[in-house]
Amino acid sequence: MGLFDFVKEAGHRLLNDMGDTAKSAASNMGQQVAADNVKKHLDKYNIGTENVNVKVDGDKALLSGEVTDQASLEKAVLAVGNLLGISHVNASELKVQNNNTSMGGKNSRFYEVKRGDSLWQIAESVYGAANGDKYKVIFEANKPMLSSPDDIFPGQMLRIPNIDAA
Repeated sequence: MGLFDFVKEAGHRLLNDMGDTAKSAASNMGQQVAADNVKKHLDKYNIGTENVNVKVDGDKALLSGEVTDQASLEKAVLAVGNLLGISHVNASELKVQNNNTSMGGKNSRFYEVKRGDSLWQIAESVYGAANGDKYKVIFEANKPMLSSPDDIFPGQMLRIPNIDAA
């Protein structure tokens, strides 16, 4: 996994979790403060990213260090990339402790939410027309970044696990 692109203007709902002071500092006080706030945001999810370092250069984030598993790597990329103002996440320097992927031997794929999407519609789109009920698999794969299946927004990127893992 290397460089990932995100919608820079999307993500305000995730960034709101950081609070107004953190947002102001991230945008006004330089890249180290921004990196520190992105790291705090990442750490609050408890997804196996304790040994991840974050650098921010403008709208680009570089993740380095080590994560516990492939799912943690994917969630880290999404947690950082779905922040307002981040358009690229480079995870090429991020190592995985347990190299077995958690998704049946295959990495998940990412999906950009479009206007009018629901998790049910996304599940039918990626898994087939009769599989809308697999929205629960998508929701679980994106926890804890998603707190409700209804809390998605256009431009947000989601983790879509392989149906074999469902």
